[in-house]
Amino acid sequence: MVSREDYIGRGKGSYLPWEVGVYTQGKVGSKAILAALRKMFAAEDDVYVWDFRRTSLEGVRQHDSIRGTRRRLLVDEPEIAEFMIAHPDRDMRLTSVVRDPVAINLSSFFYNFGPRNPGLDIHDITDAEVIDRLLAGEAFSYRSYHLDWFDIEVSAQAGIDVYSKGSFPIASGFEVYTGQRGLRRTDLLVFRLEDMARVAASALAEFYGRSECVVTRENTADKQPYADRYKQFLCDSPLPAEWVAWQLNSNYAKFFYSDDERVEFAKKWSGTAENIRLHKPKWR
Repeated sequence: MVSREDYIGRGKGSYLPWEVGVYTQGKVGSKAILAALRKMFAAEDDVYVWDFRRTSLEGVRQHDSIRGTRRRLLVDEPEIAEFMIAHPDRDMRLTSVVRDPVAINLSSFFYNFGPRNPGLDIHDITDAEVIDRLLAGEAFSYRSYHLDWFDIEVSAQAGIDVYSKGSFPIASGFEVYTGQRGLRRTDLLVFRLEDMARVAASALAEFYGRSECVVTRENTADKQPYADRYKQFLCDSPLPAEWVAWQLNSNYAKFFYSDDERVEFAKKWSGTAENIRLHKPKWR
């Protein structure tokens, strides 16, 4: 696989009729998918596998303003935005992952705490302060970012409204959505982190027309410097039921997860599911 610098420097796309990449929000297992795709295309020296969260220069600037001291971790921003501007007719074949939104929120908070709070160790704040900061939305650029990502990114930038299809096929565990923005067509493979072991390898192989590669979780909480603090917090501090329900009653959660799954998530995080709404929403 070619390096990003060499790929961009050529001034054109690969021999494939579409770009390959991981287009998803953070803390959903995306590094595992990126590693699998880069193995899948490792022998093809004309291909680069993109890794990005935002496709607009303004979105990149907003993220940079809150990223703190964390380095970019090889995420291809703003390079992907610049590439798409330079090649407006270049199609995309991308993969996205979704996850229980409470887990995204909690994982993002712990992962980003250090860079966003230089000089403050997460071991030195109380569980109550962790909860206060979570409720204040410190994990993201704004409080409901993780619930709105498909609207503010995928719909706005790729012309794909995932919610318009009615419901997510939980039994099969994945779906492909297609959209058009100007001259660019985007095909987006979406599956759930909770189904990664069951469907990811075969779904990726089918979607990209390549042999299966093993998909192994990477960049997990148990490998981070805060692993012991994260584990202790999960054991000792149930999350506020209303805050948990706010996320699990969102369109995002209702679309990608069944009522039974949302109830189980609620019990896991707060000990109760009494605030979980079980009726289906009216999709756009």
